[in-house]
Amino acid sequence: AVVSTQSTGAYLDMEKAAMCDSACAEEIADGFYSCCAIKAMETVRRKPIKKALIKTVKSIWNLSSDEKKMPNLNKFMTVFDLAKFCGRKTDVYRRINEECEALEA
Repeated sequence: AVVSTQSTGAYLDMEKAAMCDSACAEEIADGFYSCCAIKAMETVRRKPIKKALIKTVKSIWNLSSDEKKMPNLNKFMTVFDLAKFCGRKTDVYRRINEECEALEA
């Protein structure tokens, strides 16, 4: 299956534990969270792209999954905004976002 409804919550919990741990977030961010990565994630979050991705998944859902109900993909895609996703658990992603915004100014 592409993404099962049961695994969406587990996936989000796993992502939150891995990405938002204040003791490790800085090291994790150093490994991949750059200004270019932020731009890529912003592109995926843009409404037309997000809408197209959801439409694509819906169109293949019946072919690739035994489950009738499709998961909430909007919820699944919240990981593409790590500052918001992690909230108060860590400020690492928010700080890097601000640094990138300052570089663009």
